[in-house]
Amino acid sequence: MTEVMEQRTTASRRTACAYVRTSLGAQTACQSAIDSQAAAVERWSRANGVDLMDVYVEHGSEDSQFGAMLDNATAAHRPYDMVVVHTLSRLSRDLSRLIVGYQRLDRAGVDLVSISEGQFEAVDRIGAAMINALKWK
Repeated sequence: MTEVMEQRTTASRRTACAYVRTSLGAQTACQSAIDSQAAAVERWSRANGVDLMDVYVEHGSEDSQFGAMLDNATAAHRPYDMVVVHTLSRLSRDLSRLIVGYQRLDRAGVDLVSISEGQFEAVDRIGAAMINALKWK
């Protein structure tokens, strides 16, 4: 009986990856910011019963890990139920890149959660307004 209960509990747990990013700057400060974000995401995951599977780390203005995270998160086998970031600005400060990334995740059924700002439901009202405004350009 216990084994069956454990299997159900494990099967019902959600999976996530984290995306942490730092701006260019002193190496020590950058690593400290990365470590701080990753630790906060790990604490949030444990507190919310989420299995953190992978952490994608981006240094500076590179986009290679952002692309890899999106490709993996939206793959057909969908290894993650959600992508967790410390703050939305860590995902991207470029609005168009943020919207495209969010749309890819949303279409694949992958939630985006900012531990500082909460879960984004269908882009929320402000995001939906921004997306609609961009469509009309």
